[in-house]
Amino acid sequence: MASPKVSVVVATYNSPPGLDGLVASLDDQSLPTDEYETVFVDDGSSDDTFERLQRLAATRPTMRVDRIPSSGWPGRPRNVGTAMASGEYVFYADHDDYLFPEALERMYRFAAHHHLDVVHPKEVVKGWNRPGWTAFRHHLPRVDRLDQNVLQCITPHKLYRRSFLLENDIRFPEGRVRLEDFAINGLAWSSTDAIGVLADYPCYQWIIHEDNSHKASYDYDVYWTSFRASLRPLLAMPDGAKKDQLLVRWYRSRVLERVAALDGYDPEHATRLLATFTELLEHFPPHLDALLTPADRARSTLLRTGDRDLLLALADLDHGHHLDIGATRTSWQEGSLRIEVEAVVVDRDGAPLPLDRVDGRVVRRVPDRLRAATHPATWDLTDDLPRAVGEVVVRSRETAVDWLLPTDTEVRVGGTDGSLRLEVSLATDLDPGSAACGGPLAEETYDVFARLSGLGYTPTRRVPGGAAHRSAALVEGRPVVVFDTHGGNLALDLSGRVRSLAALAGVTDGCLHRGPSGVRLDLPAVHVAGDSTLPAVLAIGPDEQPARLVGRQGRAWVESRGRLSGAGPLRLTLQGRRGRPLTTVGPETRGAAGRAAAARTALTRTRAGAVGLAGVLRRRLRR
Repeated sequence: MASPKVSVVVATYNSPPGLDGLVASLDDQSLPTDEYETVFVDDGSSDDTFERLQRLAATRPTMRVDRIPSSGWPGRPRNVGTAMASGEYVFYADHDDYLFPEALERMYRFAAHHHLDVVHPKEVVKGWNRPGWTAFRHHLPRVDRLDQNVLQCITPHKLYRRSFLLENDIRFPEGRVRLEDFAINGLAWSSTDAIGVLADYPCYQWIIHEDNSHKASYDYDVYWTSFRASLRPLLAMPDGAKKDQLLVRWYRSRVLERVAALDGYDPEHATRLLATFTELLEHFPPHLDALLTPADRARSTLLRTGDRDLLLALADLDHGHHLDIGATRTSWQEGSLRIEVEAVVVDRDGAPLPLDRVDGRVVRRVPDRLRAATHPATWDLTDDLPRAVGEVVVRSRETAVDWLLPTDTEVRVGGTDGSLRLEVSLATDLDPGSAACGGPLAEETYDVFARLSGLGYTPTRRVPGGAAHRSAALVEGRPVVVFDTHGGNLALDLSGRVRSLAALAGVTDGCLHRGPSGVRLDLPAVHVAGDSTLPAVLAIGPDEQPARLVGRQGRAWVESRGRLSGAGPLRLTLQGRRGRPLTTVGPETRGAAGRAAAARTALTRTRAGAVGLAGVLRRRLRR
């Protein structure tokens, strides 16, 4: 048999909780089974994990397993697996994660077509309560230059050309080490420019739980020794933009993120950290500060002064900044949901980030002792404001896949002198047919988030909803319902499992029409784009008939050729694309006049997990 295209290398240890799920996801790959192999290396498990692997391999010709003495960390088994592998490319998976069905095929095709050494595939995290990395903002066949967005996701779950690893002696550090993902990616990224970002398909799901290796106990000496080791290939690079960006990634995420939280550590640990950071500063020269966000630039400036009290004061001052989202507007326009967000950057108490105008410049107002110890440019935001990037992001509840929507951003200074504030406007058009990096959104339920990158003050926030945002649409054959959650946040249902399209369809007394050829129910409040025809069942009381939901020329209705002469509650059932019966409701009918009456809605779930909405319109489902 010819060598496989891809080798998936997995290190295992003692009862990996998601092993069966990972193996099932590998079995389900669209890449033909003779074009990939799986290599499992057990790191000296003391239970029956190796025997489980042997049983799995006995029924899978392309699965190989090996066992080594316990090394204490994933590096050694991954290196052994790489040596065992025969694929053109190697992909490193953790034993408790999941690969999406087309992951291997898409990654290999992308890498081979663009002659890549490293593929940076779209990775999603299940276990975080907000969207993940900005690294997957754009689909990039070849990264022109590394920046902090591309470098944000540094996990080892990437596709590497095997000969590239071997020729450059790129290996995981072995033994009891930390930051092995920094180590291998530092080696890889410093050795090649043939790097691509595959952003238009989710390839890997990293599942966060308490047994993840990155949550292992924190040994100070091991951690910072590992950090220093991971820096070596970067420091050996020639000076230039690529080296600077890599150093900033290491500095920002491992040093400055701890400086930002310095007031939360016990005094002894804070003292020890500052001593370590002082030693490390020689590797992060001052010219790197120009590449930092304003928040990190201030932290770095004060770190270089070595004044502990000032650093603690800044950490306390910065704690809790966030986007306070006020007005939110939504509207349907030609098949796209227009989402507009207005927000203000505020502190932990909800007060706007204090600003001043000094000689025409916008500067952050800070206590006198911070200002006196630094150059005025430390607090100057003027040139950073135009570079700030805002995004609206939708995140699937079912799979945790998030999609970053192209968003128009305006960051401006509002208010009057003495009470200036940083205002943010975001606007995006969500087209269900192209919102997934040019492809259609899956039939799932999505929560909506907003974030602002480039200033460093604000984390991702949920976008608030409310009754004014509730709406329904038929877009090129796909029902979409916009609703607000129990917490009052904006969400979208493309699955039909949590919200009823008909409950927002504006059905009134005059919407039901009986005629000699059948029954028609108008849905006047449904936004329609393109042509839609969906199979349905229409029922009045005990009497039901096959029907169809139609969207055409900007109007939506349900029609049935049956007479449906009975009386009682009216029910509309749509058959989902995955075979799910989705029941929605219309007005209650009484007699031939078809008068509307009570309005209430109740949620029911069948044993098979199908969701129905029975009753009428007065009490709507809130989730």
